Amino acid sequence: KFKQTLARLARAEEAAKRASLASSSTRALGGRIQGTPTTARLFAAEQRATELEEEARELTRKLQREHERGLHFKNLCKEYKVRLDDALKAARARQPPVRL
Repeated sequence: KFKQTLARLARAEEAAKRASLASSSTRALGGRIQGTPTTARLFAAEQRATELEEEARELTRKLQREHERGLHFKNLCKEYKVRLDDALKAARARQPPVRL
């Protein structure tokens, strides 16, 4: 978790640097100053990307858990089928009682 936070911080800092460089080049050309809104948008985009990555990891974990659960029930089904077949075979092998 700590490494993820550090990586997120590094990405946000890099985005802020790119935004400040872009805004300084825009100012040098006589354009309007866009540094703060652009930086904020980039930071928000980085935050959203991080949230989506975390959500993707969570959904992957849930999918894996459900897959394992499905395999468990599939194995139970096979086990119960074998038990049922054995019970039916034993029931057929028994001789019916003779009635007089």
